[in-house]
Amino acid sequence: TQPLNQRQQWFLERVVRGIRSTASDIELHWGVSPKTARRDIAALRSAGLIHFTGARRNGRYRAS
Repeated sequence: TQPLNQRQQWFLERVVRGIRSTASDIELHWGVSPKTARRDIAALRSAGLIHFTGARRNGRYRAS
């Protein structure tokens, strides 16, 4: 597995602390494109560190 980059670590810490977080949060905080933010989250999901629960519109990421 790849080591986490700073954006991924930041996002994972927020999720672990129970802060509702989205790709938009990564975009705004780090100034990256939506595609980059979604890739960061996808990498965390495929590594098994987070998962999404609930409906697409009002669900949230949780630590695995």
